[in-house]
Amino acid sequence: MDVKILTLNVNGLNNAAKRRNLMIYCISKDCDFYLLQETHCCDEIVDKWSKEWQTLTRGNSLWNNGNHKERGVAILTKKDLRINEISTDKCGRILAANFCFKETTVRIINIYGPNEPQQKENFFKSLENHARSCETLILSGDFNMVETPSLDRQGGDLFNRNNTLGQNNLKNFTEKYEIIDIYRELNPLKIGFTYESPDKAFRSRIDRVYVSLAAKAESACEIYDAPLSDHKAVICEIRFEKTNKRGPG
Repeated sequence: MDVKILTLNVNGLNNAAKRRNLMIYCISKDCDFYLLQETHCCDEIVDKWSKEWQTLTRGNSLWNNGNHKERGVAILTKKDLRINEISTDKCGRILAANFCFKETTVRIINIYGPNEPQQKENFFKSLENHARSCETLILSGDFNMVETPSLDRQGGDLFNRNNTLGQNNLKNFTEKYEIIDIYRELNPLKIGFTYESPDKAFRSRIDRVYVSLAAKAESACEIYDAPLSDHKAVICEIRFEKTNKRGPG
């Protein structure tokens, strides 16, 4: 089974022209799933945004909203898929669902990690609340944290503890559900960044995709420039071996 996904922090979609251009950009990448963070979508306008995507693609869209100035995550699909087991947090930072895709079940967890150091430990610990037993698990989004500062961060204090808070809880989760950072798996020593500070003082790879160990070596994962955002897009073409139903343990 092959799955192609795009993840991107869009830095707000309230501007109608920007929102349409971002949607068209996503469509141009011809992915199966588009995972967006920092949408700034709120309950009052979510139906309008959903209809805009459906008009362009006839695909699904799921949203967990923040407010019109911050947070918000979304999962958009190229096709109309059967969806169940939807799970969200109350802050517009986590959105998870099972998708019936190519005769298998794919569970996607899309996250927008907090910047505030005091929130990171509990946030990554809470991912457990959104996991389900399924054949294929994908965890992706803007983690606002790196696991390997020497490779994934440049500038500033590389080993400031605030940059890796939540790391142990994330590691516990990825090990329990046997998922790997596919970019790092395919590129063990490659330096690549998805975010650069406005003053260019530091860069980091905070936008990542974790996939089940069943991903084949022929998979691909690259970082691309994206329009109208201060982040770059991560696009993965993942080839999976057929596996039995996977759960913790």
